[in-house]
Order: sequence, then C-alpha cells, then structure tokens
Amino acid sequence: MLYSGSYPFLFENLSKTVEQIRRANPTAKLTFIISSNNMRRVIKEYLSEKHGILYNSYFYTKLDIAKELTGFEPIESIEKEIIIDRILKDMELSIEGLSKYFSEAIQNLKEYQIDSKKLPKGSILREVFNRYQELLNQLDLKDREDILFEGSKIDYKTDFIFFIGFHTLTSLDRILFENLIKNRVFVFIPIHRSYGITEKIGSIKGTYQFFKKFRLKEIAEKIDTDLKKIASYLFTNKIEDLNLNLNNLHYIKSKGKKDEIVKLAKTILTVKNKTDWRKIGVVINNIEDYINEIKTVFNEYKIPYYLSNENRFIDQMFFKRIFSLFKLKDYDFQKSEVLKVLTDFLLNIEKEKIRKSYQKIYKSFHETGYKNLIKILEDNNSTSIKDLLSEIYTLQDISTIEEYVKKYYEITLKYIKNSQEKDKFLNILENLNKNDVFKKLFKEISLNDFNDLLHHYLKEEDLEKRLKGDIVQVRTPTKSEGLIFDYVFFIDMNEGRFPSSIKEDPIIDEKLRKSLEEIGFPDKFSPYWQQITTFISIFNSSSNIYIFYKDRDDRGNELSKSVLVDELMRIQFGFNSDEISSKENSVNSEILSLKEFKIKISKEIANSDQTLKKLIDANIKRRSETLTEFDGLVSDFDYKSLRLSPTKLQTYSDCPQKFFLKEVLGIETEDTLEYERIPPDIEGTVIHSILEEIYRKKIRDHELISEIILERITKNLYPLLNLLKPSVRIFEELRLSFLQKILVDFIINDLERIDGKYYVELIEKEESIFIQELNFRGKIDRADRSLENNQYTIFDYKSGKKRTSDLRKSLLKGDYLQLIIYKKFLEKQGKKVEKVGLLFVKEPRPDETIPIYEEIENLFNEILKLLTEYIKKGYFFPYKEGNNCLYCEFYDICIIYETFEKIDKVFKNFQMLKEGKLFS
Repeated sequence: MLYSGSYPFLFENLSKTVEQIRRANPTAKLTFIISSNNMRRVIKEYLSEKHGILYNSYFYTKLDIAKELTGFEPIESIEKEIIIDRILKDMELSIEGLSKYFSEAIQNLKEYQIDSKKLPKGSILREVFNRYQELLNQLDLKDREDILFEGSKIDYKTDFIFFIGFHTLTSLDRILFENLIKNRVFVFIPIHRSYGITEKIGSIKGTYQFFKKFRLKEIAEKIDTDLKKIASYLFTNKIEDLNLNLNNLHYIKSKGKKDEIVKLAKTILTVKNKTDWRKIGVVINNIEDYINEIKTVFNEYKIPYYLSNENRFIDQMFFKRIFSLFKLKDYDFQKSEVLKVLTDFLLNIEKEKIRKSYQKIYKSFHETGYKNLIKILEDNNSTSIKDLLSEIYTLQDISTIEEYVKKYYEITLKYIKNSQEKDKFLNILENLNKNDVFKKLFKEISLNDFNDLLHHYLKEEDLEKRLKGDIVQVRTPTKSEGLIFDYVFFIDMNEGRFPSSIKEDPIIDEKLRKSLEEIGFPDKFSPYWQQITTFISIFNSSSNIYIFYKDRDDRGNELSKSVLVDELMRIQFGFNSDEISSKENSVNSEILSLKEFKIKISKEIANSDQTLKKLIDANIKRRSETLTEFDGLVSDFDYKSLRLSPTKLQTYSDCPQKFFLKEVLGIETEDTLEYERIPPDIEGTVIHSILEEIYRKKIRDHELISEIILERITKNLYPLLNLLKPSVRIFEELRLSFLQKILVDFIINDLERIDGKYYVELIEKEESIFIQELNFRGKIDRADRSLENNQYTIFDYKSGKKRTSDLRKSLLKGDYLQLIIYKKFLEKQGKKVEKVGLLFVKEPRPDETIPIYEEIENLFNEILKLLTEYIKKGYFFPYKEGNNCLYCEFYDICIIYETFEKIDKVFKNFQMLKEGKLFS
C-alpha cells in the first residue's frame, strides 16, 4: 500500500494498518524505516500511545537499518570533516570552514553513485575525494554512504516493512530500499500525489515513480479542506478565484523582531483556552536569531517553552569555565583568561586563597606567559593555585588522546569542586576516550587539536536540561516535520529567511555542476525546494495556521515577504491588495502582558477618580480629530500632588507621554533582563555606590580602592552572568574584568586631577526646592569646592552614555536637566556655583564642564519655565522623534502618530527645544 497526504492522514492510516496486522498476527515482526531521528521518536511515541507496548517492532532510520545489516559504525560528520581538513592541510589548502563544503560535496557524489573518475582530471575535488577514500580504507573506516551501500547487499528478514516520511530518494536510497522491499511493504509519503509541487519537483515525482513500480495500491488523502486546497495550488499557474474560506489562515505583519514576537505571544494567548501548550508549534528557520526575543517576551507573557539551542553543555557557566581552564596553555596564560577561572564557583580551593591570588594577578602588569604569572604568586598562600597552573603548563604539546584524557581527569578530580556538572564533565572525557575513530586518526595529537575535539563534545545538548510536559514547542522546520499541532505559527517568513537563499558553492562551479547534473547529481535548487516541501508538510499538519513576516527590520530597512507568503496570498486573494491589507495584522489587542494587565486593572482601582479613569482610557480612545485628553492633554490636572525629581523632569523632556504613564499614573513595569548584557541601570547603581563609598570615606590607598571595587562587582554583578544568554556570558564576564580596571584608573586619575585644587564636599547629597510651584527632591551625585575661590562645580556621573560632543548644546536641547536643578539646590543654601558638568567614568578624558554666566543662566531658567508650565497645563503628548522608542518599557502600549499636526499647534516650542532651534 502507498499512502500520500498530510501527516495526520498518514498517522491515522499507519495506526489502522498496525492494528489490523496485530489482530491477524500478534507476533509478526514489524520494521519501520523512518526519514529522520526526530521523526522516528515522534512515530514511536505515537504508536505506543495508540497501541501500548509494540512487541517485535523495530524503528530505524535508513542509516540505522544499514548499521544493523552490516554491523559497522560509520564515522560522524565531525570526524569526516577532521579527515578532510587533514587532507587539505597536506595539500596546503587549509582554510577555516572549507572542509565542510568538501564533506557535503563528497556526500552528494557518493549518494548519487558518481565515481571520482567522472570528475575532471586535475580538479581539487577529485584529488580530495580520492585521498579521502584512500585514507578511510587505510584506517579501516567507513562513512554513512559506505554503510548504506554495503547494507543494500544484505538480505533483511521481516514480516512487514514500513517506509515513512521520505519526500525524495537518492540513488543509494533506491538501492537500499529495493533490497528491503522484498518484504511486504507499506509506504507513507507526506506530500500528496496531485499537489502542484509534486509535479514541479522531479525528485518528489521520482519518489512516487520508484515506489509505484512495486505495484503498490495507492490511497491518497481527499483534498477536502480549504487549507489543503491552497497547499495543492502552491507554485502552479492557478490564479482564478477559488472561493476559499480560510478563516483559519492568518497573516500578521510586524515592524522588527521584537514587535513580531510580542504579536506572536499575544496571539498564542488568544488560542490557549482552546488547546494545550504542547499542541502549539512555533516554527523558525533561523532560530538562533530569535533566542533573545523569545526568552524576553515569552517570560514576560508567562508562556512556557523550550529551546534546545540554549541548553548545550558549553552554554552553561561550569563547562565554559572548565574549558577555559584547559585552554590556558593555548592562550599562553593571558591575564584575562586566568582571572576568568579563578573563582570558588569552579575550584575546590579555599575562597580566601582564590581571592588573594585574583587580586595579585589583577593588580599586576602581567599580560601573558606562565613564568611571569608564577612570579606573581610566589607566596605560600597561592601554593594550590600554583600547582594547578603548573599542571596545565606541563601538559604535553603533543601526546595521545588517552594521555590527555587521563591528565584532564586527574586535574578535574583534584582541583574542581564536586558537583553534578563535574560528574557530567568526567563522563564526557570518558566518551571521548572511547571514540575509536579519533584514536585511529590521531596516533598523536596536539593539545590545541585535542581541545577542539573536547569542544565538539561540549557543544552537544545537555539532555537532562530538556524541559518536558505541557510547553510550547519552538523548533526549526526540520525538527517540526511530523509533529501534529492544533496551531502552527511560522515566524520570520521573509525573503531569504525561509526558504533560505541559495548559497554559492565554493567547491563545485557552474560548469562542473552542469556536467554532474547530467549524470544524476542534484541541481543547485534542490535544498531550496526541499525547504518548501518541508513547509507544505508542516502546513498540512495543522488546521490553524499563522504566518508572521516583517515589513522592515530593526534598523528600519524595508523587507520583502517570503516567496511562500507571496504564493499563499496570490492563490487566496489574487491581485486584490485591499483584501490582503484587511487580512494582515489580525492580532487580538486585548491580550495583555503583565505591564498591560496592570494598566487595565488600574481602571478598577481608579473608578472613584473620573480624571484618572479618562487618562487610562486614553490608550484606547485617542482618535478624535480635535485635541483632547485622549491625546495626552489632561485638563484640571492636580500638578501639586506630583512627587518630582530632577531625573523625572528629564523623563518628561525625553517624552511627556512616558512621564505621564510612569509618574502620573504610577504604572510599574516588570523588570526584564536583556539577556544580551547586564542591565545598564543595575550596573550604574553599583558604580555609583562604589564611587560614593570611596569619596565619602576619602580613601586614597590604591590597593584598598582596588579591593572595594573588586568586592562590589563580584558581589553585585557577577551573579547576574548566569541569567544572561549563554553565548554572551563569556564576553560580559570579560567586560566586567575590564570594568574593574576602568574604575580603578578613573578614581586614581580623578584624585590626581583634583589634588590641591578641589575638595569633594557633597556626595549623594539629598536636597529639595520649589520651581514654578512644583516640588523637586533629589540627590546631587557630587559637588567639588574650589580651594582657590570656594565656588562649586556640580558633577553628574555617567556610567553608560558616551561622551557628549557639546554639553552646552545638549543642555539647551533639554538634556541633562538635573544639572540645572542641582545648581538651584546649592544656591538655595547660599553656595556659589561656577560650573556644571558630567563625569564619564568609562572615558579616557572623563570630565566635561561649562561655566555658568548670566546669559546661559537665563536660558536655563527659560527651559525650566517652559517644561514646568507644560506639566502644569497637563501636556503629556508622545514625542515621536525620540531615539529610544524601541527600548521604552511602554513601547507595546504607546500609539505613536504618523502625523502630529494637531499636537504641534500647542506643543511647537517643545518641538523646537528638542530640535535645538528654540535658543539657536
């Protein structure tokens, strides 16, 4: 029997067939040949759920059945690339990444039974191919293609055999399957025989023709739903109106990745009450590009999910650190690398010894070299750390895999703190030592190459970290095929993203490819069409489809839709652009994140206050043609109740609407870690506390300054590394080590700058003052009194922003307003302020000040008067020209107009201020 159609149809018939066979012959041997490991797991779980324990049933991929028949274990992909890389080095052609292209080319040649003799004489590909095969024979090794070919010569006995999930077949597949089809056979092909794509792609058509020659009765799924109909017409010339009713096919257009994933989360929540989390599938071709957005947004919207891409061993802090330890010799004991591993999180050494050794190395001028490093650690307290570094240093440059494993094992047992991760690492070493292929390839191996092999093992997924249960599945298309979801969400459906663009092959040029295609080699478009076939298979496996694409990227560049989206829309709508537009962006705006939920429930809290109730409703209703409270104009505003600070006034200057949401309504948003770096506000708070302590206590000793900085950063910032995206942790850790030095240098240089000239008198001093009937209260970061004239210079620390090019110009655009108010704080106490300025703690030339004279004093007062009057009038309009809209915590709920004509009439001076034109 030959079944063709969607996976739900195939699985249903597969289950019925197994049931009929078991009823007739309970002990019959059933053999399942399945297209991929992922699909094999899915089918085994499906049949076990339907029929319980499957007695005398065997589930294989085509490689698994070949291994069963031959008794051989093929080399893995990494081993194949190592062999080819070795050949390329001998040919003086070693270029990073080149071995992968040769590996793929050789695989295709062998899969389609193309001998190296058919390649042009003298070609590099022919030479590499021949050397590769010779080396395999010499080492008595076989690759997967060799195993498949050998397996095709051996008879296999079974009562029934099932072929499931194969779209296309290589020449080797046909040879192997022809041998296996001597048994009673059932075939399940996940693309319908009459689909347009089947006729268009010769390889799919060829699959049907291959199986049909065995005179199998064909049963095709009825194309009885509109989703199946639209899939059947993809890439055909069908353009007339098909009268399709596709209420379960949705197109959602977004503006950048963050907007796309926010809309995804909201849409998922609209369907959650109709299904389980596990029956929701999110399909992303370039999944690595979306890890940050998925983690941030899904956590915010409380959507449970799993991403295997972030659960490799090497992504975990322990494995990253221990691998860095064994790489120290490769890095010539660089200072930054040594400091990275000196932590009681990793080492089974007394904490105080680790701390003192860290400080000694950190304060030293050591850059590289083992001997220089040991001189720094000469005191007795560092003995155990010196011993550890010595054992790393004495690792042989050239040795055997067995010896390296033995030494790594001994060092780990002796110096690494006991933990579950330590046990896993020891198991990884044991597995590496059991790899016979590596032992055959490397009678001897360099330390650097051994570490590369170890890194390969550490890039595997830590299966114990895999979440199970009722969670949303976020997968690549390949890993989604065969899964049956109630709802499928295709993300990043833009041109060049899915299907991926066709890449140029650096190994096979057009002329060679053309000649190879004439003898059966797949054409260059085969991977492209294979992706489209996978899409259709997933598309047909669900009754509810959502297609997400972007009209621009995060930088504002315009993007085009994927060819798949264009095709679906062409068939569904023809050329009716109005109808297309009406179907886009169908996201339920009622679905709320935590911060939106707080806004919504605040209505209930505010029922007794009609003014506040109107302000909250403004986020939904501000659409009238005239300027109203729903645009941000709040009448009868009780401004005297506001609790203001200089920083809050700066928020108003940056965006009045943000000030309104945050300070007037008092909406609190949930802090969400960026996952790409330690949040700047947290880092800034730690830096401010360090500077306050050192200047308040008038500490001058350089060593004590270093200890305070190290202790504060270690205590307050290093623990946050574990919360970051795994791939960025190592860079953030390195940045923190640099931050320590930057702060030490800043303080020492600053103390030298003010020595004998200024006295740091006010540090984090809290003051208050009334300005235009508004009460401001805040803390001055720092005020230095001149020893020459007793006048003050006010400073505000800047730990994140880059140096401003013109402080005067920035102040006159409404930036750094806190300096103006701090000045008034001191003048209220009768103190004379001669300058205001900024201290950029991470810049080589940190201080920037401007003198205060009558003209600029008057301009400052005009700015304060303008902004405070606007607040009193209740002007809380969004400022669309701000640079930080995408990073604002209220971005998801703020409506930013395309035209501001009605606002400009009353807000003109504000616009001119922000553009730097008001006082130019």
